[in-house]
Amino acid sequence: MEDKMRILPVTTGLTLAFLTSGAAAAQQASQLSAVGDWKLTAIYDKFEDGHLRNTWGDKPQGLLQLSAGGLISLQVMGGNRPPKSETVPTEPVGPVRCSYGTYVLDISGKTLKFVVQQDSYPQFIGVTRTLKVEELTPTTLKFSVAPIHDPKGGDFTPHLEFARIQ
Repeated sequence: MEDKMRILPVTTGLTLAFLTSGAAAAQQASQLSAVGDWKLTAIYDKFEDGHLRNTWGDKPQGLLQLSAGGLISLQVMGGNRPPKSETVPTEPVGPVRCSYGTYVLDISGKTLKFVVQQDSYPQFIGVTRTLKVEELTPTTLKFSVAPIHDPKGGDFTPHLEFARIQ
């Protein structure tokens, strides 16, 4: 009987520790959810030699929205785009990228697969884009895209960085 009395506190302690760690893991997983609205904080190309290129100008702006139902919407606009006369709203001025579709996020595999349904760059319509998740915290989301070959400058990897909108 005395042995059973000693086992009970140990078993209870282990059970509580397991339940507490399980609750903490569940809370951490929910905090690491990418679902929500994200404001663009940086977008740049990184070349193999380490130098960076900013094709979007100073202070680019953008929004990434990821729904719980698997829908994605991305808009990126170059910074400091001056208005131009003789244009209409259907013809963007300066660098602009808009896209939407569906996505699947694999946190353990660190990838986001984006099936493009519509895009301001028609070559991407119907394509599945795989983004590498470089960082995901409750407040930060960073991606890189597969390397692209630039005949003039060599191979580079696009990077996008976002901050959660509170």
